[in-house]
Amino acid sequence: MSIYSFFQELFTNKILISIILAWFISQTIKVLIMSVKKKKLRLDYYITGSGMPSSHTAIFVALTYSIYLLEGISNLFIVTLIITLVIMDEVLGFLSIQKIVHALNYLLDKFEIKQTRLRDDIGHTIPEVIVGFLIGMLVTYYIFFIF
Repeated sequence: MSIYSFFQELFTNKILISIILAWFISQTIKVLIMSVKKKKLRLDYYITGSGMPSSHTAIFVALTYSIYLLEGISNLFIVTLIITLVIMDEVLGFLSIQKIVHALNYLLDKFEIKQTRLRDDIGHTIPEVIVGFLIGMLVTYYIFFIF
């Protein structure tokens, strides 16, 4: 296999295209939402892992749905489905950590401790995960059946 054919196959791979597009769309929505909220262009939200929508969910749903469309219910599909469900559960679970971080930041402020505040915008809400799920499904459907 030549290097040209390797890259041609790589960049025409529907699974990879679905994942990249799901990430890009979800992160762009996040940038737009946060830019409006903060009244300033916030390109830094392209590399954050929290907020509306959940890009982690979008990426893994795109992966899982792509594999399902290519292979049906196979061993690979089952493995990716389980990983996707774990990822979705984990990003929701970070909300309990967020409460601890809020409490620690409160204590830092209350006792005037000279310490950088801990980042408290971690985790996702159920609506953020649902929107990420929908983005992953719709993007993958588009790539496989319309594009």
